[in-house]
Amino acid sequence: MRNHDGFTLVEVLVAVAIIGFALVAIAMGFGIATSGVEAGRQQTTATMLAEQRVEVLRSRVLANFADPQVAAGTTQEAYGSIPNAASYRRQTIIADVDPDADGVVDLKRIQIDVFYRSVVDPNAVPTERQVSLVNIVSRRQ
Repeated sequence: MRNHDGFTLVEVLVAVAIIGFALVAIAMGFGIATSGVEAGRQQTTATMLAEQRVEVLRSRVLANFADPQVAAGTTQEAYGSIPNAASYRRQTIIADVDPDADGVVDLKRIQIDVFYRSVVDPNAVPTERQVSLVNIVSRRQ
């Protein structure tokens, strides 16, 4: 009897098929992971833009509660108008909250909505996503 070392053709083909399926699954996983990282980056940027705007407005309110730039109303910043964030737009809504019995407003509600178009799937029509941040600021006593 002879001792044959090695693999048969069937064993090699089965091994190649298994490795091929594994590599395809890994490649698909990389695509999904890349999409997830990009979606997280976009949401983080939108959150940072909202926080940045809230901080500017809070400092204005705390410095001068009657500052006309923090008067009740809505302002819009279109796509391309935010420095270093051309693919985002921002909406700011400022509302006076619950005036006292004497009609004096002591609180302002600041809501920042940041919108962006998700680019996770390059073949799909981009959908607009939104991050909202709400802050209540009181008059300094």
